[in-house]
Amino acid sequence: MITIGEYVSWKQPEVAQLLWRWVERMKVLTLPFWYWKKIMEEPPRPGRAGLLLWEVERIEAQAGNV
Repeated sequence: MITIGEYVSWKQPEVAQLLWRWVERMKVLTLPFWYWKKIMEEPPRPGRAGLLLWEVERIEAQAGNV
């Protein structure tokens, strides 16, 4: 006996790969509400928010030229 997934993987591997990617995306989108709430309320990590170092230097350089 062979499953539909095994048959598609055997006959059309490129289609099976696309379907598995879609399934993985659906798993992420169907996370419970409390998990999404936890992600959205998580405070930013130090050093990961705001401008990048070269953006700060560029802004400071522009301020000096004005």
